[in-house]
Formats: sequence, structure tokens, C-alpha cells
Amino acid sequence: MRLLSYAISGLRLYENHECRMDLYAIDAVREPGYTHMLDGAARNISINTAIGVAGINASGKTTALRVTELALAVAGGMSLGSLNPDLFPLYDTMDDRIGVRALFEQDGRFHLIDSLLERTGEGRTPLRFIRETLSIHHGKLSKKMLASAMNGTLDPERWTVLSSRNVGRPGVRGELSADAKRYLPPDRSICGAFVKDTDIATELLPVSPTLTVSPARPVVTLFDASIERLDYDKDGIHLKFRNEGKEREVTPNSLVNMVSSGTLRGGALVGRALETLRAGGYLIVDELENSINKQLVFTIMDLFASPVTNPHGATLLFSTHYPELLDHFTRKDSIWFAVRDGKGFALRNLGAYLGRTDLKKSVSFFANRVPGTAPSYAAVRALQDYAERYVHA
Repeated sequence: MRLLSYAISGLRLYENHECRMDLYAIDAVREPGYTHMLDGAARNISINTAIGVAGINASGKTTALRVTELALAVAGGMSLGSLNPDLFPLYDTMDDRIGVRALFEQDGRFHLIDSLLERTGEGRTPLRFIRETLSIHHGKLSKKMLASAMNGTLDPERWTVLSSRNVGRPGVRGELSADAKRYLPPDRSICGAFVKDTDIATELLPVSPTLTVSPARPVVTLFDASIERLDYDKDGIHLKFRNEGKEREVTPNSLVNMVSSGTLRGGALVGRALETLRAGGYLIVDELENSINKQLVFTIMDLFASPVTNPHGATLLFSTHYPELLDHFTRKDSIWFAVRDGKGFALRNLGAYLGRTDLKKSVSFFANRVPGTAPSYAAVRALQDYAERYVHA
């Protein structure tokens, strides 16, 4: 399953209570970097394999990642209750009812899920599906037609209802039978019966500086060339530095004191990245640059950008406080700016504001070309005035 676009309504923090995002390549694809072409009837569409969300503090970057994870879970037929640790901060920002519309590709065919959910107030299943319709398209779709489908314009001769829940009579136009509804968990979409398992790995909290995986030597030496061995097995954690003759047996607490947090966090992150690349799924990371050198961040991005290391079209979706990372992108439609104004949060694609791809993306951020990506002049001046009064008091 490849998520192409989504719109989720009922989110009070956002403009018009709705968050929208496209994950496919909106601009023309002239080279394979940072994109992956789909198969079958969807082969004229490519997905972006690395997507960056940048913004100033309190602009909704992490919230955007959580909302995207929710869209992926619905389209992938996952149990929403299993994602409670990630989605929990969203629940208090939701209306009583949530609408999810998601366009995705499965086996070279375009699918559209239209779901209505409600908050339950229950701990294990805070959200449950009330009504759903899953449709499939017969043939190809242009990018313009993708946008029309997301806006609710469906040609009945080209779209067929595959399945529905609580829409009509059982057995008519794919409506589930009473028995099927009884066995379908209330927090799982009907998409689960039609899509393949989708691997979704998330790091929405800072990666803990512990040995969360047993990294291969190339992973370890990328972050610290002085380490010859760092792994663990049933006998414990094994650490050996290049200039030492003896191997150390260390505890998790002592490991943190002997190896930098950047090496441990980076090694764990690369391990997650490699697993995602092998599965062809999604890796969602909040603050990708946290404790990691900028050049090493570029290395991780390049793994997803290259078709050699990313043959299955895995997608890296990350947030960042440092727009300089965006200059590493060769595509402007891979970049979204999280903005916040008097109307609430919003996501703005840089491609809609920047005409040329050779211009530095960070300049667009710092210059506030997309309104809301830089602190307001009034806020900066107010801080300066306060600092002046404070230090001279």
C-alpha cells in the first residue's frame, strides 16, 4: 500500500479543522532521485521517497507527523488502538467525529477510502469507525484526476465500490454482512481486507541513547570510527574500541557513559531505516537531526533517495527545525512547511510557492516566502524590547 494523498477533517487545531497532504510527486519527474515510480495502472504516478516538514517552534510539525500516521493506519487497515502512544496527543484536539479521506495505490490500482470515525472516550479504542466506503478505479489517473478524486469528484463509470460499512443493505454494493461487521474490530478500517501489510516505523519521541538494536559494523563506524565492535546477545553488551586489545562487557548504564548519545541514537535510527528500506514501508521521524551531524543526516536521506538502496519505494517522512537540511533535496515538492497563523495550523507545499528548483530551499524558509515560516517582526521586536528593559532594570 502506497499512500498518495489524504485529507482529515475534525481537527480543531487546523485551518477549517482540516489537514491535507500529498505524498506523491506533484512536479514532473525527470530523474529517479527521491522518487519511486508505481506499477500497473498507476505507473504514470511516482511517490516521493523522502519528505521533509519544516517550521518554527509550535507550528505543528510533530502534529502533522501524527496526523499522517493516522492516515496511513486507516489506509493500511491497522488497529488504531495499537497506535495509542503515538496518536494519544491528537485525541484532545479532535471533534467528536473525524472524517478521513485517503487515496492510495495497491497492486498497481488506485483506491479511495472514505471513513467517518467517532471518539469513544475508551482507553483501548479511543476511535471507532462509524461508516466507510472503499472504492477502486478502473484504469489510469492523471495528477489532475487525483486532485479531483480527493475533492470528492468521482466518475461512477470509472470507480467501483469494493466494500462499505453501515452505508446500505448487506450484500448490496459491497456492504458488509452482519457477521463480517461483528468480527471486524471497531478501530480497524475495511481496508485491512484488501491491502497488504504495511510496515510503519515511528520515532515521534527523541530516540533514546541506548542500544535499541544490534547494529552492523558499517552502521557503528559511520558514527564513531574508533569502535570496532558494538552489539549484544544473550551474554550481554559487547564493546571494543579499535586501539584496545580487550573487549569490554558493559551494562546499558555504563554504555551511555562510554559511547556518545549521537552514536547510539544514530545507530538505532539507521537500523530502523534499513529495516524500512527492506520492507518498503514508512519511517516517520520527529527531529531527524537530533544529536546527529548534518552530513550523517544527509547520508540517511540519500539511502531513501537512491533506487539502489531503496528499490521498494520506502518513504522517509521527517520533521526538522533546521531548514538547511532542505537544501539537500533535489525536489521542491518533497518539502512541506508547517505554519501557524490566526486561523490555526496548516501545511504548505513549497512547490506552490517556489518556481525554480535550483533556488536554495532554506532561503525560502528564512525569507518567509511561505507566510508563517519565520517569527513575526512584532514578536522579535517585543523580545528585544523586553530584553533591553530586563538587563537595565
